[in-house]
Amino acid sequence: MPPTSQWQEWQCDYLRENYPHGNTNAIAAHLGFPPQRIRTKANELGVAKAPGAKAKRTGKFTPQMDDALREHYATKTNAEIAAMLGMKRIEVAHRAMTLGLRKTKETKGRTVREIMLRMGPRQGQFQPGIVPWNKGLKGYSVELGRSHYKPGNVPPTHVPVGTERWTATPKSKPDAPRYLRRKVAEPNVWKMVHHIVWEARHGPIPDGHVVVFIDGDTANIEIENLYCLPRTSLGIANGARVPYHLTDAYRLMRELQQTIEDSDK
Repeated sequence: MPPTSQWQEWQCDYLRENYPHGNTNAIAAHLGFPPQRIRTKANELGVAKAPGAKAKRTGKFTPQMDDALREHYATKTNAEIAAMLGMKRIEVAHRAMTLGLRKTKETKGRTVREIMLRMGPRQGQFQPGIVPWNKGLKGYSVELGRSHYKPGNVPPTHVPVGTERWTATPKSKPDAPRYLRRKVAEPNVWKMVHHIVWEARHGPIPDGHVVVFIDGDTANIEIENLYCLPRTSLGIANGARVPYHLTDAYRLMRELQQTIEDSDK
Protein backbone atom coordinates (compact mmCIF):
# COMPACT_ATOMS: atom_id res chain seq x y z
CA MET A 1 0.00 0.00 0.00
CA PRO A 2 1.56 3.31 -1.03
CA PRO A 3 2.44 5.89 1.66
CA THR A 4 0.80 9.34 1.76
CA SER A 5 3.66 10.92 -0.19
CA GLN A 6 2.88 8.65 -3.19
CA TRP A 7 -0.69 9.75 -3.66
CA GLN A 8 -1.63 10.22 -7.31
CA GLU A 9 -3.37 13.31 -8.56
CA TRP A 10 -6.58 11.50 -9.51
CA GLN A 11 -6.78 10.11 -5.97
CA CYS A 12 -6.47 13.61 -4.51
CA ASP A 13 -9.17 14.88 -6.89
CA TYR A 14 -11.43 11.99 -5.90
CA LEU A 15 -10.84 12.77 -2.22
CA ARG A 16 -11.61 16.49 -2.69
CA GLU A 17 -14.87 15.65 -4.48
CA ASN A 18 -16.19 12.85 -2.26
CA TYR A 19 -14.78 13.37 1.24
CA PRO A 20 -17.06 16.27 2.31
CA HIS A 21 -20.25 14.20 1.85
CA GLY A 22 -19.01 10.61 1.45
CA ASN A 23 -18.41 7.76 3.86
CA THR A 24 -14.74 7.65 4.92
CA ASN A 25 -14.61 3.85 5.02
CA ALA A 26 -16.11 3.58 1.53
CA ILE A 27 -13.61 6.11 0.16
CA ALA A 28 -10.77 4.20 1.84
CA ALA A 29 -11.89 0.93 0.27
CA HIS A 30 -12.14 2.55 -3.18
CA LEU A 31 -8.68 4.16 -3.04
CA GLY A 32 -6.92 1.28 -1.25
CA PHE A 33 -5.87 3.22 1.84
CA PRO A 34 -6.79 2.72 5.51
CA PRO A 35 -9.43 5.15 6.84
CA GLN A 36 -6.89 6.98 9.02
CA ARG A 37 -4.71 7.64 5.95
CA ILE A 38 -7.78 9.11 4.23
CA ARG A 39 -8.44 11.47 7.14
CA THR A 40 -4.79 12.52 7.29
CA LYS A 41 -4.63 13.27 3.57
CA ALA A 42 -7.93 15.17 3.70
CA ASN A 43 -6.49 17.32 6.46
CA GLU A 44 -3.35 17.96 4.35
CA LEU A 45 -5.53 19.00 1.41
CA GLY A 46 -7.69 21.26 3.61
CA VAL A 47 -10.82 19.18 2.94
CA ALA A 48 -13.34 18.83 5.77
CA LYS A 49 -16.63 17.06 6.28
CA ALA A 50 -19.69 19.11 5.35
CA PRO A 51 -22.12 20.01 8.16
CA GLY A 52 -24.44 17.08 8.82
CA ALA A 53 -22.47 14.73 6.57
CA LYS A 54 -22.10 12.12 9.31
CA ALA A 55 -25.85 12.04 9.78
CA LYS A 56 -26.45 11.59 6.04
CA ARG A 57 -23.92 8.86 5.37
CA THR A 58 -26.19 5.82 5.95
CA GLY A 59 -28.13 6.47 2.73
CA LYS A 60 -30.78 3.86 3.71
CA PHE A 61 -33.81 6.12 4.01
CA THR A 62 -36.21 6.22 1.08
CA PRO A 63 -38.52 9.18 0.42
CA GLN A 64 -41.41 7.15 1.89
CA MET A 65 -39.39 6.48 5.05
CA ASP A 66 -38.54 10.18 5.32
CA ASP A 67 -42.26 10.99 5.11
CA ALA A 68 -43.01 8.51 7.88
CA LEU A 69 -40.20 9.97 9.97
CA ARG A 70 -41.59 13.50 9.57
CA GLU A 71 -45.05 12.29 10.58
CA HIS A 72 -44.10 10.32 13.70
CA TYR A 73 -40.79 11.71 14.98
CA ALA A 74 -42.28 14.42 17.21
CA THR A 75 -44.65 12.08 19.11
CA LYS A 76 -42.85 8.69 19.10
CA THR A 77 -39.57 7.61 20.68
CA ASN A 78 -36.61 6.63 18.51
CA ALA A 79 -37.02 3.03 19.65
CA GLU A 80 -40.64 2.96 18.42
CA ILE A 81 -39.71 4.54 15.08
CA ALA A 82 -36.73 2.22 14.64
CA ALA A 83 -38.96 -0.83 15.18
CA MET A 84 -41.52 0.56 12.73
CA LEU A 85 -38.98 1.27 9.98
CA GLY A 86 -36.65 -1.65 10.65
CA MET A 87 -33.71 0.67 11.40
CA LYS A 88 -31.35 1.27 14.32
CA ARG A 89 -32.12 3.98 16.85
CA ILE A 90 -28.87 5.79 16.00
CA GLU A 91 -29.81 5.82 12.31
CA VAL A 92 -33.20 7.31 13.16
CA ALA A 93 -31.53 10.00 15.27
CA HIS A 94 -29.02 10.89 12.52
CA ARG A 95 -31.68 11.10 9.83
CA ALA A 96 -33.94 13.23 12.03
CA MET A 97 -31.06 15.63 12.66
CA THR A 98 -30.48 15.87 8.90
CA LEU A 99 -34.17 16.66 8.30
CA GLY A 100 -34.24 19.18 11.17
CA LEU A 101 -36.92 17.30 13.14
CA ARG A 102 -37.59 17.87 16.85
CA LYS A 103 -39.48 15.95 19.51
CA THR A 104 -42.15 17.35 21.80
CA LYS A 105 -41.39 17.90 25.49
CA GLU A 106 -43.64 14.99 26.46
CA THR A 107 -41.90 12.61 24.06
CA LYS A 108 -38.48 13.63 25.38
CA GLY A 109 -39.63 12.78 28.91
CA ARG A 110 -40.95 9.38 27.78
CA THR A 111 -37.64 8.69 26.03
CA VAL A 112 -35.70 9.38 29.22
CA ARG A 113 -37.98 7.10 31.23
CA GLU A 114 -37.51 4.25 28.74
CA ILE A 115 -33.74 4.67 28.88
CA MET A 116 -33.84 4.55 32.68
CA LEU A 117 -35.92 1.36 32.57
CA ARG A 118 -33.45 -0.28 30.16
CA MET A 119 -30.56 0.64 32.45
CA GLY A 120 -32.27 -0.94 35.46
CA PRO A 121 -31.79 0.12 39.11
CA ARG A 122 -28.74 2.24 39.76
CA GLN A 123 -26.07 0.50 41.79
CA GLY A 124 -25.56 2.23 45.14
CA GLN A 125 -28.72 4.33 44.89
CA PHE A 126 -30.43 4.85 48.27
CA GLN A 127 -33.99 3.56 48.41
CA PRO A 128 -36.70 5.15 50.62
CA GLY A 129 -36.38 4.02 54.24
CA ILE A 130 -32.70 3.04 54.09
CA VAL A 131 -30.64 4.43 56.98
CA PRO A 132 -26.96 5.14 56.11
CA TRP A 133 -24.55 3.00 58.12
CA ASN A 134 -22.57 6.09 59.24
CA LYS A 135 -25.53 8.15 60.43
CA GLY A 136 -24.45 10.17 63.47
CA LEU A 137 -20.78 9.11 63.14
CA LYS A 138 -19.23 12.45 62.22
CA GLY A 139 -15.59 12.02 61.15
CA TYR A 140 -15.80 8.23 61.66
CA SER A 141 -12.88 6.15 60.33
CA VAL A 142 -13.54 2.60 59.14
CA GLU A 143 -9.84 1.69 59.52
CA LEU A 144 -9.48 3.13 63.03
CA GLY A 145 -12.93 2.15 64.24
CA ARG A 146 -13.34 5.59 65.79
CA SER A 147 -13.41 9.27 64.94
CA HIS A 148 -10.39 10.82 63.23
CA TYR A 149 -10.45 13.75 65.64
CA LYS A 150 -9.88 13.72 69.38
CA PRO A 151 -11.28 16.37 71.76
CA GLY A 152 -9.13 19.49 71.59
CA ASN A 153 -7.63 18.55 68.23
CA VAL A 154 -6.01 21.55 66.50
CA PRO A 155 -5.97 21.41 62.67
CA PRO A 156 -2.64 22.06 60.92
CA THR A 157 -4.11 25.16 59.23
CA HIS A 158 -4.82 26.87 62.55
CA VAL A 159 -3.24 30.29 63.10
CA PRO A 160 -3.25 32.32 66.33
CA VAL A 161 -5.32 35.43 67.00
CA GLY A 162 -3.50 38.48 65.62
CA THR A 163 -2.39 36.78 62.39
CA GLU A 164 -2.72 39.05 59.35
CA ARG A 165 -3.29 37.97 55.75
CA TRP A 166 -4.08 39.67 52.47
CA THR A 167 -7.31 38.78 50.73
CA ALA A 168 -7.02 36.89 47.45
CA THR A 169 -8.22 38.34 44.13
CA PRO A 170 -10.74 36.41 42.00
CA LYS A 171 -9.42 34.83 38.80
CA SER A 172 -11.91 36.87 36.77
CA LYS A 173 -10.52 40.15 38.24
CA PRO A 174 -6.77 39.72 38.81
CA ASP A 175 -6.32 43.51 39.17
CA ALA A 176 -8.94 43.88 41.92
CA PRO A 177 -7.68 45.52 45.15
CA ARG A 178 -6.49 43.33 48.03
CA TYR A 179 -7.21 44.11 51.66
CA LEU A 180 -5.33 43.19 54.84
CA ARG A 181 -7.30 41.08 57.33
CA ARG A 182 -6.53 40.22 60.94
CA LYS A 183 -7.74 37.27 62.99
CA VAL A 184 -9.52 38.74 66.00
CA ALA A 185 -11.10 35.72 67.70
CA GLU A 186 -11.31 31.93 67.67
CA PRO A 187 -12.09 29.75 65.96
CA ASN A 188 -12.00 31.63 62.67
CA VAL A 189 -13.12 35.26 63.09
CA TRP A 190 -11.34 37.78 60.82
CA LYS A 191 -11.76 41.53 60.34
CA MET A 192 -10.42 44.10 57.89
CA VAL A 193 -7.47 45.95 59.41
CA HIS A 194 -8.56 49.33 58.05
CA HIS A 195 -11.90 48.83 59.84
CA ILE A 196 -10.03 48.11 63.08
CA VAL A 197 -7.91 51.27 62.65
CA TRP A 198 -10.95 53.45 61.93
CA GLU A 199 -13.01 52.11 64.81
CA ALA A 200 -10.10 52.56 67.24
CA ARG A 201 -10.25 56.32 66.52
CA HIS A 202 -13.92 57.01 65.68
CA GLY A 203 -15.93 54.08 67.05
CA PRO A 204 -18.14 51.54 65.23
CA ILE A 205 -18.80 52.07 61.52
CA PRO A 206 -22.45 53.20 61.07
CA ASP A 207 -24.82 50.95 59.15
CA GLY A 208 -24.84 51.67 55.43
CA HIS A 209 -21.37 53.23 55.54
CA VAL A 210 -17.99 52.12 54.19
CA VAL A 211 -14.39 52.99 55.01
CA VAL A 212 -12.33 53.88 51.94
CA PHE A 213 -8.71 54.76 51.18
CA ILE A 214 -8.31 58.42 50.19
CA ASP A 215 -5.28 57.83 47.95
CA GLY A 216 -6.63 54.51 46.63
CA ASP A 217 -3.71 52.52 48.09
CA THR A 218 -5.12 49.67 50.18
CA ALA A 219 -1.66 49.09 51.71
CA ASN A 220 -1.65 52.61 53.22
CA ILE A 221 -3.61 51.83 56.38
CA GLU A 222 -2.95 55.08 58.23
CA ILE A 223 -5.86 56.83 59.92
CA GLU A 224 -5.16 59.99 57.87
CA ASN A 225 -5.70 57.95 54.68
CA LEU A 226 -9.09 56.56 55.74
CA TYR A 227 -12.49 58.14 55.20
CA CYS A 228 -15.97 56.91 56.16
CA LEU A 229 -18.94 57.76 53.95
CA PRO A 230 -22.39 56.40 53.04
CA ARG A 231 -22.59 53.83 50.27
CA THR A 232 -24.77 56.23 48.27
CA SER A 233 -21.97 58.80 48.37
CA LEU A 234 -19.49 56.13 47.34
CA GLY A 235 -21.47 55.66 44.13
CA ILE A 236 -21.29 59.41 43.46
CA ALA A 237 -17.56 59.49 44.13
CA ASN A 238 -16.86 56.58 41.79
CA GLY A 239 -19.29 57.63 39.07
CA ALA A 240 -18.61 61.38 38.97
CA ARG A 241 -14.95 61.10 40.06
CA VAL A 242 -15.56 63.42 43.01
CA PRO A 243 -13.19 63.34 46.03
CA TYR A 244 -14.74 61.42 48.91
CA HIS A 245 -14.89 64.40 51.27
CA LEU A 246 -16.74 66.53 48.65
CA THR A 247 -19.54 64.07 47.84
CA ASP A 248 -22.05 65.83 50.14
CA ALA A 249 -21.29 69.20 48.56
CA TYR A 250 -21.55 67.67 45.07
CA ARG A 251 -24.96 66.17 45.88
CA LEU A 252 -26.25 69.52 47.22
CA MET A 253 -24.95 71.30 44.11
CA ARG A 254 -26.76 68.84 41.84
CA GLU A 255 -30.00 69.26 43.81
CA LEU A 256 -29.71 73.07 43.60
CA GLN A 257 -28.99 72.89 39.88
CA GLN A 258 -32.06 70.68 39.35
CA THR A 259 -34.23 73.10 41.34
CA ILE A 260 -33.07 76.03 39.18
CA GLU A 261 -33.76 74.10 35.98
CA ASP A 262 -37.25 73.16 37.18
CA SER A 263 -38.06 76.80 38.07
CA ASP A 264 -37.08 77.98 34.58
CA LYS A 265 -39.57 75.68 32.87
